[in-house]
Amino acid sequence: MRLEERKITGGWLLAAVNLSRRLLYLVLIGLGVYWASPGHWLYFWDELLWIGGFAAIEMNVSEWRSEILEKKRPNTEP
Repeated sequence: MRLEERKITGGWLLAAVNLSRRLLYLVLIGLGVYWASPGHWLYFWDELLWIGGFAAIEMNVSEWRSEILEKKRPNTEP
């Protein structure tokens, strides 16, 4: 969020952060599959809750950021 405020929306650092975020989601999915394969459904459910929680946080932060940007735009309607 701070990088976006400074108008830094590209570059290798941001690309690395986005890649690591995707890799961590894949790790969580892999752990869920690992736990589901021997029948440990409670651990699988736990992994699904982690994934859902992180996804909800990301959506809320994106929505919050969109609202802030809308408030900063000048109103062009008469």
